[in-house]
This record gives sequence, C-alpha cells and structure tokens, in this order.
Amino acid sequence: RGLGEARADITIIADADVVLTGSGAVALASEASKPGVMVVQPRVIYATDHVQRLVRAHLRAWRRNPYNETRVSYAYALSPAGRAALGTFPDVIADDEDVRRQLFAGAVWGDAASVRVFPPATLRALVRIRSRALRGARLMTREGGLPPPAPVASFGPRWARMLASTAALDAVVY
Repeated sequence: RGLGEARADITIIADADVVLTGSGAVALASEASKPGVMVVQPRVIYATDHVQRLVRAHLRAWRRNPYNETRVSYAYALSPAGRAALGTFPDVIADDEDVRRQLFAGAVWGDAASVRVFPPATLRALVRIRSRALRGARLMTREGGLPPPAPVASFGPRWARMLASTAALDAVVY
C-alpha cells in the first residue's frame, strides 16, 4: 500500500531491521535519479554485536555467496522508471526478490550509501527468516508469474574452499 501511496519521484523502501541515515537516503536518491537506473542497492553493513556466534558464522559465509553481488534487499531506492516498471508488489513475502527479478537490468549496486542491518540474534530466528524468504521466492516463481531469478555463479566452489580453510565452521553453519 505504501508504494501505491508514495508521491515522491524517488521511493526508498527499507525493512524494519535496517538503519538508513538521512545522508544515506540523499545519496541513494541521487544515484536513483541517474539515467537508466531503475533501483539502487546500498552497501550492507551487518550489526553483529548482539548476535550469537553461529549467526556471525552464517553471515560470514553469506557475504561470500555470489548472490550477494546481485541481490536487492534490506533497503533500496526506486527511480520513477523503476517504480513504473515494478507496478505493485505481489501478495507474497518476497518483495525484495520481486524487485530484483523485475528490475535487474537497471539495478545499481554501489557504495554511495550504506545501510546498517540488524540480523536476528539467534540461529533459530535466522533459520525461520531465511526459510520464509526462500518460500516467498518459490511462491513468486510458481504463482507470481515472474521469470526465474537472474543467473548467479554457483556458491558451491567458494563453499568447498571455505570447508577446506579456517572458515570451515562458517561453511558448515551456512
């Protein structure tokens, strides 16, 4: 509903567990106003002081996943063209994935702004959230009529290297 009610040229969407500063919002809006840009994904910084050791291990592995080089999540800015192309969100819990799939060709991943993300504190909560996100992505493909996600390099080789290194715990938790 918020997307439908928004009247500004640039629309910034942020999850509840994210902090985006005013200067970060200005930087995102500036990037989103450039020609050909549909969506801008800021740099993500995880706040991990409050999380269990195993959650930190998961996040270290997650950061190495090639998907992170193409994801749109946590917070992002939509340009007027991006908003027009997106339309509305489907009735599934995967709005970030919807944006990624529909606007991938006009997406920009940059360091002009950053967001601070507060991940779940426990491994149990993390598994619950990740499971919900994956269910939403599957539903989107099956019921939303959207194309499959853009191809991403396999995480398998990086994961295997992690297993054989000092990051083995990270790989196993992931």
